[in-house]
Amino acid sequence: MKRLTFSIIALSALLSTCGAQTFVTPNGSTIGTKPVNAEADFTAGNGTLTIDLSNLLAASGVQDVTQNLSAISFTFNGSGFGASSINSSFATLATVNNGGSVTQNGTTTSVGWVLSGGAGTYSLDVLSGSGHAGPAHTLIGGVEGSTTAYASANGSIAGNGPHNAFAQGEADWTLSIAGVTPQSTVSSVTFQFGTTDGSNLITVPAPAPEPFSILGLALGSALLLRRRAARR
Repeated sequence: MKRLTFSIIALSALLSTCGAQTFVTPNGSTIGTKPVNAEADFTAGNGTLTIDLSNLLAASGVQDVTQNLSAISFTFNGSGFGASSINSSFATLATVNNGGSVTQNGTTTSVGWVLSGGAGTYSLDVLSGSGHAGPAHTLIGGVEGSTTAYASANGSIAGNGPHNAFAQGEADWTLSIAGVTPQSTVSSVTFQFGTTDGSNLITVPAPAPEPFSILGLALGSALLLRRRAARR
């Protein structure tokens, strides 16, 4: 019985500290006539929030800079959230040359996106704020570190000096945000595309939560039945 009790307690502790959420642009999303496809993964901790932002377009699908991610904003459920800062960031930078060939620029721990906001609503933006890197360092599709050519890219990407280099594939940040705990959840996320700040926005509400409580009860019941069967 002690083993069963310990297993249920351990499971409950694991479920109660799960702070991961994923937001994805709806299938068929477009900016103008161009397809866009983005994902943001959030993991909350004690005073920290990790964001993994991905542009899910394949290199072959990249045509125009309006398909690139340039900002993400998010709002927490509840209250009590305060000051914020960037602890760390990471991205692989790539230059897209005339004709679409790729030159890798290596990795950077200074992606050049600026964090702003407070009171539960925050934004990472490469086009605004002191020290922003834009219009360079927008997040282009393709695989991080790949030299696969962007064969369909037009002049807003290929050989465009101001827009190069691009963060390629994905970028990651770890933020310090007062009031965040592992139980904190994000209610909605807004993705921004292109190089005109404040436009080309797609807002995604939080997906329905996974039925962790049902899973916990099911696993607990299975453990109990197994324990009883062992006694027979």
